[in-house]
Amino acid sequence: MRWADKLLLRLRSLFRRSSVEQELDAELRFHFEQQIEENLAKGMSPEEARHSARRRIGGLEQIREECRDTRRVNLVRDISRDLRYALRMLGRSPGFASAAVLSLALGIGANTAIFSALDALILRRLPVIQPEELVRFSQMRPAEQMSEFTYPMFEKFRNHNTSFAGLIAYVGPQPFNLTANGQGEIASANFVSANYFSVLGVNALVGRTFVAQDESLSAGAQAAVISFAYWRRRFAGDVGVLGKQISMQGVPFTIIGVTPPRFFGITVGSYPDITLPFATWERVTRRQGDLRNRYGYFLQIIGRLKPGVSTTQARAEAEVLFDREQADSLNAANPSLRGYTQKEMFNPMLILLSAGGGAESGLRARFSYPLKILMAMVGLFQLIACANLANLLLSRAAARRQEIAVRLALGAGHARLLRQLLTESLLLSMIGAAVGLLLSSWGIQLLVGMLSRIEETVVLKISMDTRILAFTAAVAVISATLFGWLPALRATRLDVSRGLKPAGPQTEGCSRVTWSRVLVVSQVALSLVLLIAAGLFSGSLRNLYQLDLGFDRENLMLVSLDPSGSGYKSEKAAAFYRELIARVSALPGVKSLAYTNRRPLSSDGFHQLIAVDGYQPRPNEQMAAGISSVSPEYFRTLQMPLIQGRAFERRDTEKGWQVALISQSTARAWFAGQNPVGRRLGFGSAENARDIEVIGVVRDSKYNHLREEAPYMIYVPYRLDGSGGITVMIRTSVTPESLVEEVRRDIRALDPALPIMRLTTMALQVEESLGRERLIAFLSSFFSLMALLLANVGLYGVMAYAVARRTSEIGIRIALGAQRSEVLSQVMKETLMLVFIGCAIGLPAALVGTRFISSLLFGLQPTDPAAISMAAVVMAGVAIFAGYFPARRASRIDPMVALRYE
Repeated sequence: MRWADKLLLRLRSLFRRSSVEQELDAELRFHFEQQIEENLAKGMSPEEARHSARRRIGGLEQIREECRDTRRVNLVRDISRDLRYALRMLGRSPGFASAAVLSLALGIGANTAIFSALDALILRRLPVIQPEELVRFSQMRPAEQMSEFTYPMFEKFRNHNTSFAGLIAYVGPQPFNLTANGQGEIASANFVSANYFSVLGVNALVGRTFVAQDESLSAGAQAAVISFAYWRRRFAGDVGVLGKQISMQGVPFTIIGVTPPRFFGITVGSYPDITLPFATWERVTRRQGDLRNRYGYFLQIIGRLKPGVSTTQARAEAEVLFDREQADSLNAANPSLRGYTQKEMFNPMLILLSAGGGAESGLRARFSYPLKILMAMVGLFQLIACANLANLLLSRAAARRQEIAVRLALGAGHARLLRQLLTESLLLSMIGAAVGLLLSSWGIQLLVGMLSRIEETVVLKISMDTRILAFTAAVAVISATLFGWLPALRATRLDVSRGLKPAGPQTEGCSRVTWSRVLVVSQVALSLVLLIAAGLFSGSLRNLYQLDLGFDRENLMLVSLDPSGSGYKSEKAAAFYRELIARVSALPGVKSLAYTNRRPLSSDGFHQLIAVDGYQPRPNEQMAAGISSVSPEYFRTLQMPLIQGRAFERRDTEKGWQVALISQSTARAWFAGQNPVGRRLGFGSAENARDIEVIGVVRDSKYNHLREEAPYMIYVPYRLDGSGGITVMIRTSVTPESLVEEVRRDIRALDPALPIMRLTTMALQVEESLGRERLIAFLSSFFSLMALLLANVGLYGVMAYAVARRTSEIGIRIALGAQRSEVLSQVMKETLMLVFIGCAIGLPAALVGTRFISSLLFGLQPTDPAAISMAAVVMAGVAIFAGYFPARRASRIDPMVALRYE
């Protein structure tokens, strides 16, 4: 009978959830035991008796399923009742519900907005077929890792590999002059190999994509594929766009297809307007010989692995092909080196293959880590919101003590009450999540707008999808658990006999106050961490704004044009430049004007290998400098001081690149301890080291980014021959913004169809270059201030509740002669003690956490005393503000009123 007892115990555990199930359990036990006894009386063995009893009670499984169905129905009914009851209770406390929903909505909305940007930039994979099969090529050099390759290298990889189902080459989006229907504009275009769309598995929404024949140049217009966004924006979604003619940099193209809406290319945030075949690269960019140049690194490569081929196998084969191409390049350059490899002649270079399913971009490199830091900060903010809400629920549970006691006295189980209270918390959290989604949509638009202002060509599209909704739901459930579990446990552990008594100031134990103070201390600690981080980011941004650029940024306007992209020949472009300069110089308010081929604080321009006469480079020294062609008035217009020698004169521009000015850092590096004026240098190899004479030294200035050290710069005379684009720099005696429309009008008067590539002020250029820092400083400051507000509310609530509980005690003390100032001081001491404990906990946590943001700081250490002191002072000020009103209320208690209250 031992086996039968175990079976019955198992059945009892299954059916003990309701009285119906318990009755069924007893009935089954009775019939089962009776059947076994009858079988034994018939002479069966114990095993046969139990087996026969199981067969006779044939409805056991059916009965069990019916009981399960009953439990399911009861569970659904109970949850429905819990939700209705929770809605009624929240409706009776609209103030509490509003405060709770607002706190949760801010936290959940912030988490959703930051996660949406993080997902779009980092987590989301390419919108292509089987992105996990894609790998990206890069090469590791001794000092750097680069992802650019030459076109001959791509051909070698593509034509001789056995590991890839397909290899594609591409150049990321770049701005070009585009003319369509007689109207000019700036459009972004990327260049791809003809198999680009087929390897990625992307089909055209309208028309077709490239085929192999599009790789060859023909006498007529070349094929072009436009993006869905450009199709809608420029052609209003007209299906008849196929076959229409457009002109890119004066080169004719025929539109053959439109890409799908979700396809943004291979680079996050790029979303190119036009995709062109590589065959047209040299005609559009006017960079003749690029496709045959074995040393022209400008394109990137992605491959799709064949089934069963590992990344290691593909990398080994790519390494062999890479070495072969390098050896061929050496042999072609110098036949005497035949038989040597690149690794033998120079430092070794290795081929790397990385997962290519995620979209890469400079935007990802710049913002992935800052967004992770912001994600951690909004996570801390959400914890503060949960702690604040838990405090509110603890106070609310004290107010609902009699209600909970009555329900317990009537037979409600602790588990049942716990579920009811957690249902209320979950309902609050879900309502907060719904409101948070609305707030997050506004936050996402704000983030996208700020990112777009930082990167001129960024088109980042973020939309609510199942991933974002799932994340929001997960945050809501976790939040409900965090802030609802402790108050629910405290509320259901109530002493029924004490809870049924009328509420009074002394009927409440001190445990809830203790837990409330623990939560307030945690809020203070977390808020201090956010305050210190926000102070560091703000101080770093302030240091960058105060940084000396090497020139005067105020009252300076920049205008960038490239008439050659609109079909201008060199002579016509030069005439256009001269006429424009004459017109703009005559405008009222223009003090001076200069022009250059390189716009400061941008990625414009290029670096060149330098050879210095009489200078022997050190091992592994990079002999390269930035080259900028400038007019004679350039340094006066930018107000860049001349340190030595002389500036350019008009006669220098007629001689070409025979003279140059160098920056201070260049002079220190290559002419240390000597006067560089009169020395000679050249571009390229040592054979050219005497081509150019140094005539002067100018002050160092920032060019690429404010965080970077001033680069080595060489300035050469700008010959106004119309061979390339130009940036006109205008120093004004009035605000530059007041001249923007006049400059635009002059350009339109010369050529209404010519697109303006860039028209801005230097002050705005500086603002854009600091866009990432401003984004981090703004958001961190916002979240820290909101956290400070929540901590203030929590601190005020705890002290106000403590004063209310001690009303009779304070009244008795005042009646016995205590001074009201003493009462005020005592309450303030308790308040400051909570803040002191919170700061003591938060300060070490901040010192550890700020180490992770050291790379984002400028001119500050993570342990900066000023930022830490300021955060502590602000927190103390908040404590005084939060504790003063409850303290003043305590000091004004009337002893007679307090005693009557008792």
